[in-house]
Amino acid sequence: MGYMRYRPSQNKPLMCSGAVNQYWMGLNEMLLYIWEEYKKPSGEELWKGLEIGAYMGESTQMFLSSGLFRGGFTVIDSWTLGQHGEQTNDRFWVDIKNQFEHNVRIFEDESWWSGENLKVIRGWSQNSHVEIKDDSLDFIYIDGDHSYEAVKRDLELYLPKLKKGGLMCGHDYDKEAWLGCCEAIDEVIGKPEKVFMDSSWIKQIY
Repeated sequence: MGYMRYRPSQNKPLMCSGAVNQYWMGLNEMLLYIWEEYKKPSGEELWKGLEIGAYMGESTQMFLSSGLFRGGFTVIDSWTLGQHGEQTNDRFWVDIKNQFEHNVRIFEDESWWSGENLKVIRGWSQNSHVEIKDDSLDFIYIDGDHSYEAVKRDLELYLPKLKKGGLMCGHDYDKEAWLGCCEAIDEVIGKPEKVFMDSSWIKQIY
């Protein structure tokens, strides 16, 4: 079985608060909020989504499992050395990429999709925006480099990719842990409409 930090456990999960896996529950909370509060995909209007920064693919799996993005889903991640050398925390990047592939393996089957299949772009977000058409996405989730400069750059580069009324979302709107990330979001698009248990955030863009 593959390693997945987001899976529920009877024991205290990794990266959680107390006995509650706030990351798993928070992302589910956001997806349910989207389903209830915004336009719902139909046979004639299939949502297309993008995730910047997938790591092991736990969130990717949850996005795909929601059924919201049957128009196609794209992932951008470098899975490479970068500033962390050959590994980050206690894991090697090659193992992280292998876990991503394990966690999303079922969604590479075209029978899951009414539109385009899962597309993975291995590269840096500041270069990969050229592969995404303007005004083509209903949903973007930013969870890459969390520095002020990087979050601001990702927002500015990918805002044109959203359709009018599309959802710009991301992770780590937490001013105690990621002040620069929050400042970039507030500056470029304004404060989020809602922040969830896992510090995911959401803003509809017109």
